[in-house]
Amino acid sequence: MPSESPPEQQVKPESSLSQGFARSVRLNTYAEMGVQLLRVGGFVLVARALEPGDFGLFKLLVVISALTTLTCQFGIPNALVQKRDLRPDHEASGFWFSSGLTVIVIGSLYSGCWLIAGLMKMPAMVPSIRLLTIPLIIEAMSGIPAARLRRRLNFGPIASAEVAAEIVFLSTAMIFLWVLHLPRWSLVAGLAVRHVVHGSWIWIADGYVPRTLPRLHAFQEIAYFALCVWCGAALQTLSANIDYFLVGRLLGPAALGFYAMAWDLLRFVPDRLHRIAGRVTLPEFCRLQNSDRELGQAYVNFLGYVALIVLPIIACVAVAAPVLIGVLYGPRWVPTALPLRLLAPGVALIGLRLGMSSVFLAKNRPVLDIYFHLGRLALVVLVVWELARYGIGGVALGMTSVESLVTGAGLLLACRMAGLKITDLATPVFAALETALVCGVSAAVGKYLGILAGFDGALLLPFIAVPPSLLFWFFHGRTLIRFFVRPKVHSSAPDFSAT
Repeated sequence: MPSESPPEQQVKPESSLSQGFARSVRLNTYAEMGVQLLRVGGFVLVARALEPGDFGLFKLLVVISALTTLTCQFGIPNALVQKRDLRPDHEASGFWFSSGLTVIVIGSLYSGCWLIAGLMKMPAMVPSIRLLTIPLIIEAMSGIPAARLRRRLNFGPIASAEVAAEIVFLSTAMIFLWVLHLPRWSLVAGLAVRHVVHGSWIWIADGYVPRTLPRLHAFQEIAYFALCVWCGAALQTLSANIDYFLVGRLLGPAALGFYAMAWDLLRFVPDRLHRIAGRVTLPEFCRLQNSDRELGQAYVNFLGYVALIVLPIIACVAVAAPVLIGVLYGPRWVPTALPLRLLAPGVALIGLRLGMSSVFLAKNRPVLDIYFHLGRLALVVLVVWELARYGIGGVALGMTSVESLVTGAGLLLACRMAGLKITDLATPVFAALETALVCGVSAAVGKYLGILAGFDGALLLPFIAVPPSLLFWFFHGRTLIRFFVRPKVHSSAPDFSAT
């Protein structure tokens, strides 16, 4: 019939979206592989040369940098990504506003950093924060160019910027550590150079220069969404890191070093998935925002992939904790094993929240992010303040309880926004839990067989890692390949029924 569209016209939009998502995931995968090979190798060397307190201070500086950058950008980059009818005056107005805000925020940080140092009882933070101010200006002002690249699903320059930034971070840290013999400045100097290279690379790659002056009406069209995004992102960053400030303030920098190391090891896989595929969900879900059916299917499929990867790996890391930490970082870091194991269930639940915020933003409900992270922030402050008297073990157990509560609430909200029922998530999540149980048990059995055979240290790790790896590949290798090589987040569902 004349009213019917040709078959190729019917499938072309979906094919284009899937290809764009797949290309972005592949580029992010290659970047993360390069970055993490560098980071893990470098941190293994640095951790053996520095004290846990040095890592505690470094963690606080990373959090301060993230909060400062978020405030300077004011949620404008995500507002530009989400805007369907984006015009040049939106970009120009957003750029000039964020530039002016950057000058104010960075100037306030430079002059008021002694207040932060006094609150944390860490005088060494003052010169460290001031060293970061100029690099943070460059990082913050790259937000609009980065948004333009993300909107086009052009993640190649973003991926290469991250690899380059990690190379210079580690190179600078090594130079300060072994050439200049300034170990306490190694991580701080590396962080400063990382911001300079990353921000400059993004800006040069996009080449954006505003060609018009800001227009009030154009800024007003994105201001409300940007404000909501900023509030949600700032609360998310603060709620995800406030426990570091509290542990450092109440238990000291050494305890913070152990606690932060436990979080970093556990969040390694969820954070990598966020950078590989999770951040691609915002532009992808925004393209599906007018179809609840397609958005809901995309979210279920994405959550299924993430759960299948995160849960088994977290289970195996918890089993291998003392051996893994001792081999990688040395005997002084073995106390990290206790908080790591207590945090493992909570971090697994955090992995299930990947993509949740993208659903809220795609449906133009950024205020839900604000409510969600404000509630989590209040719970974290209450729990950590009360349980710090029991040491980092008590804090870790309390944090797992918090993550259990807020993940359940967040998944309910995401399902409602995407037109789903919570039972729609049951099949992929329970399949991933079953796989995690099988992998965890096989890792434990392999560990004890290795101990009975007289192996320890690095020689024991293959006994822990090989059995679950083989089982996972046997049951889900094809699904894993599909996720990283040919992902189609809103077409056919992955096969989670193998186990």
